[in-house]
Amino acid sequence: MKWNSTYLLVNDTTNDYTVSGTHKVDEQPVTVTLVTDQQFRDIMIAKYNIFNMLSPGYPDPETHQYVSLITNKTEAIAYFKKLFDRWVADKIAGYIKLYEALRATYNPVNNYDKTIHSTMEYSGTETTTETPTGKETVELTKTGNEKSTETPTGKESVEHSIGQSTVTNSKTTYDSATFQDTDKQVDNARTNTDTTKFEDRQTETELSFTNRKDTEERSFTNRKTETEKAFDDRVDTYNYREWGNIGVTTSQQMITSQFPLTELDKLQHYIVNDFVHNNLVI
Repeated sequence: MKWNSTYLLVNDTTNDYTVSGTHKVDEQPVTVTLVTDQQFRDIMIAKYNIFNMLSPGYPDPETHQYVSLITNKTEAIAYFKKLFDRWVADKIAGYIKLYEALRATYNPVNNYDKTIHSTMEYSGTETTTETPTGKETVELTKTGNEKSTETPTGKESVEHSIGQSTVTNSKTTYDSATFQDTDKQVDNARTNTDTTKFEDRQTETELSFTNRKDTEERSFTNRKTETEKAFDDRVDTYNYREWGNIGVTTSQQMITSQFPLTELDKLQHYIVNDFVHNNLVI
């Protein structure tokens, strides 16, 4: 038994005939609608109204007749939607690739466009060794005058501490061996302070250089300098793009090849046509 596709779609107000899939944009999944429910219905009714869906069934060996498993409109609509869902599941990956290819940004006169993304990860250590030989001379030449001026201010004090001192003179008589004090002089302890004040005092020192040269020379014998770098989670990345015409096809040929692709950009008609020719009959 045949069921007209336009009849089924007009009487189907419940099911959704949207064709959609998922592709990646900047490594993130994005859902894209290739054909909306209304677009599918409009294209089917306008262009394919003479196409029919065959009912599933089997030949009866006893009556020698074909027995249809679908006997009413509701069953026919349900089976039509089942055909649609199965076809979408089988074809959607290819349609998404076609969608991406037709909408890719490219130049029609370039047949070479390559982007390289490279990531380099470092681990461990890196050692740089320098082994100088020969000698190194550093020469410093001075000319002119070098003057140093000191201007002290304030005052400078110097203290002298003198302790107590005693001087005693003693004498003895001719008939005695004992000395007797005749006079005694005592100086008490005291402190003397000398203070020097600086007022407008300057001290200048001037050195004159006439073609004076200071030369320092170092010789290297088996000297080695090592520098070590340690890498901890260091990652270097770079992006590189090449594009152009590598010459296997002329620019004129590539422009001519561009025109048929613009017709395929009517992706909705292409998809619906593919459904019709894979599932329906005239």
